[in-house]
Parts: sequence; C-alpha cells; structure tokens
Amino acid sequence: MLSRFYNGDSIIHGISPVSKVLGLFIFLILVLFNHSIFSAIFLFIFVMGLVLMSKISYKFYLRGILSYMPFLILLFLILFLAFGFVFAFSTVINVALFLIYVMMEVLTCSDSELIYGVKKIVKSNKYSLYILMVLKFIPCFSDNLYKVLKTLAARGYDFRYLNVVWKVKILLFSLSSIFRNTIYDLQNMYNKFRINYYARHLEKTNYRTNEYDNDDNWFLISHLEVLLMLILKGVIL
Repeated sequence: MLSRFYNGDSIIHGISPVSKVLGLFIFLILVLFNHSIFSAIFLFIFVMGLVLMSKISYKFYLRGILSYMPFLILLFLILFLAFGFVFAFSTVINVALFLIYVMMEVLTCSDSELIYGVKKIVKSNKYSLYILMVLKFIPCFSDNLYKVLKTLAARGYDFRYLNVVWKVKILLFSLSSIFRNTIYDLQNMYNKFRINYYARHLEKTNYRTNEYDNDDNWFLISHLEVLLMLILKGVIL
C-alpha cells in the first residue's frame, strides 16, 4: 500500500516533518521551472539518492510510477506535438520525479506528522488538511488502480498480457471508478482528521515531530544547493 506510513529507522524517516514539507515545496519549484534534459537527469539522481536512503523497497516506488505510466505517456505525446521532444521529455521526467518524491514523503512520514509539518508552515488547520489530501491523492490513486487491476486479473483479464488496445479500453473503463474510490478514501480521511486532529493531544506525535538535528540541516541544504545550482546555470529563473 503506497498510501500508508511504513515505520523505519532510515535517515529520511528521522527527518522532521517540517523539514520534509519545506523540502517538498523547494522540489516543487525545481520541477515547475526546470525544462532542461540535463537538469532533469540531475534531479533524477538526486531523488534516487533520497529513495535509497529511505530504505523502502524500490518495488513500492516502481509500482506507483508504473500505475501513472499511461498518463505520463499521454502527457508526453501532447507536449511533444505542441513543443517538441526536449520540453516534452524533461517535463514528463519532472512530473514522474515529483510523484516519486511525494510517495517517499508519504511512506516515511505519518499523516499526523505531515499535518503537523504543514501547519507549522501555513499556520492553518484547514489548509494543512487540504494539502495533506493533495499529497495523499497520488498514492491513493495508485493503490486503487492496483486493486482494480488485481480484480480484473482474477477475472481473466491480466493487464500485463493484454495488447495495447485492450489496455487502453480497460484504463478508460476503470478510470471513473478509480477516481470515485480515491475521492471516497480521501473524504473519509479528511473527515477523520477534521474531527480528531483539533484535539490538543494529537499534536504530540512521536519524537521526530519537534526534533531538529544535523540530518535536517543536510536535507534542506542539499535541496537549496540543487536550487541554487540550477539558478546559476540559468535553468531556473
């Protein structure tokens, strides 16, 4: 399940949720304003380093990104026809890296910690919940797509062995139910936190919530260094 928190003892697990949310905002800037193949490859190496340090099996990330592959291919074709290969390739790589980055944060940080981290930055209970729902949409959608494909495989329609035409048909046929289930899951999650999170005791998460140490320093500094490097190279701004 990509939408759940996997407890662990990795460096990424131990980073403060505030630092993780700040890192996510910085990385969002990187992918929004980066349209260079070279810098896209550099960001790929950077994200893969974080993924390895999370000590979570690459299979989770691979399954998540494969679930979005049809949409990434469609995005590439549209951008390729409109703007050319370089822009299309770099944009799709950036989107895929952002999806992986969000999965890494959701897998290594509990929901209450993510809300706490966002709240410390935006200073709003309501908007912290909204941002959590946006972050959770990516892994929740992937989980629901995986469930649908497993159900179809049990009925004799194994997605891996179908031709392209049938794969497109199944995706189009299943898309509305996947979206409905994802929105339903997010709505239940939102209602749970809207009712319970405002209790004062829920701000007392585990030791990571308030602990800021050298791991947080290198985590944020590494993001800022990548941002500064791309700015100096003229890729961003």
